[in-house]
Amino acid sequence: MFLYGVLDFITILAIIVIFIGSRIIPGPREWWASISRRPMMAVLIVLSLVSVFLGQPRGMQSIAENPVDTIRLARILLLGILAATSIVAICLTRNRRAPSGWGIIGMAAYALLAMGSCVYSNAPILTLWKGFEVLAITLVVMLIAVMMKDADDIQHVLNIIYIALSYLIISSLGAAIFNPSEAFTTMAVKGPMAFSLQGIYPFVNANTLSQVSAIVSAIALTWMVRSDRNYSAIGPFIVFLASFACLILSHSRTSIVALLLATFLILFVYRRIMMLLSLFWITTLFALSGMIINYVTPYIMRGQKMAVFATLTGRLEFWPEVLKKIWEAPILGHGFYASQRVMWNISSVDNTYLEVVLGIGIVGLFILCIPLLSIIANLWNTRPWKNKISLNSSIRFLWVQLASIFIILFIRSFTGPSFQNLHINLILFAILIIGAYRLRTITNSILLGDQGQVPIRSAKGINNVNNAEPASSKGLLHAGTT
Repeated sequence: MFLYGVLDFITILAIIVIFIGSRIIPGPREWWASISRRPMMAVLIVLSLVSVFLGQPRGMQSIAENPVDTIRLARILLLGILAATSIVAICLTRNRRAPSGWGIIGMAAYALLAMGSCVYSNAPILTLWKGFEVLAITLVVMLIAVMMKDADDIQHVLNIIYIALSYLIISSLGAAIFNPSEAFTTMAVKGPMAFSLQGIYPFVNANTLSQVSAIVSAIALTWMVRSDRNYSAIGPFIVFLASFACLILSHSRTSIVALLLATFLILFVYRRIMMLLSLFWITTLFALSGMIINYVTPYIMRGQKMAVFATLTGRLEFWPEVLKKIWEAPILGHGFYASQRVMWNISSVDNTYLEVVLGIGIVGLFILCIPLLSIIANLWNTRPWKNKISLNSSIRFLWVQLASIFIILFIRSFTGPSFQNLHINLILFAILIIGAYRLRTITNSILLGDQGQVPIRSAKGINNVNNAEPASSKGLLHAGTT
């Protein structure tokens, strides 16, 4: 026991040293700088993320016997303070009517409906609390939206998110090196490729860790290929290698596919034609070689038989059972979150949309689609090739980052828990809602020539723009570039 304690101490110490040391790497150095430039935003985001990791998954019997243990009491207090602070700050802020879009309002309506479903839930307290968790995060992001005045603010918020996600990757890789017996989960199947890395400082499910790794990989690639970077590409490349290694080790096939799609988007938007062609030819040669049979196929199968793989690891066999329960109460569902807990003693049915309909019915799904469609609409309306945004524009840079994160979140939502309840994805989703909306308003203002509504401040590593000149003259938008 003593040796295990020493090993944990050494691992945590090494993780902290490496994490803090990342401040000297170009790329992450700019991410770290955002914490000091927007400290209030950093505090809100970090505390929101901390609330996600307060508590480990528990069975229904454990919840019934001890619904509020010590760690969950800490989560209740933290989210309660965050929610109350956000409400007071929004009410006291002069700019509380600053536009944040219907998307975040739809998210608040979704949270209130989730809380209201406690009236007919089989576990009303659990339903009420899980709904409040969503509401608390939504209120925090509403406050962040009030503070999000310009393009620099959007980038600072994203940078703070990247730092937090990077910690999860560094801590997981550190655990894999120093404490592999706990870091690698024991899988039901056996085989040389039957492995899966999870985080233990804090606990991060392997699928979630894989998705986090895919997001950081996509963002690192974006920072590598952007045309107007004023830093070395070596830093983002190091981040890419670390996050991609974590992605491979955490072994989630959905996240790998999502990263591949995000990569094609990034290279397309930045017109890296040679890199696109290289990726295509490498994939083709890889497919024609024997490496697929020897390495890729066993990795994809992950020790599973074809029959299990074809059912998406049993999901296609389980989802019909979920649909049967949905048809028993299709309009308002069986009660937010508690439905699957009571019926099958599981935390998720591994599909965001089925889970929402199961818990709060078609009405709940319709409301959740409001913020979802708002992100899609705002990103589509600000797509760089439509608005003729120059390659070295911070607007294009922001758009690619938001779109890449959204692609990965959206794909994950079909095969696992995502943004329907308290999860790291809920925070990312809410940030995407306000970020995509503010990006659209900024882009529209620039296109209309209304420079007074779009203050672009100079920020190292983001977009150095001379405030004395029109924003469009320094590369934010360039009408002659497609």
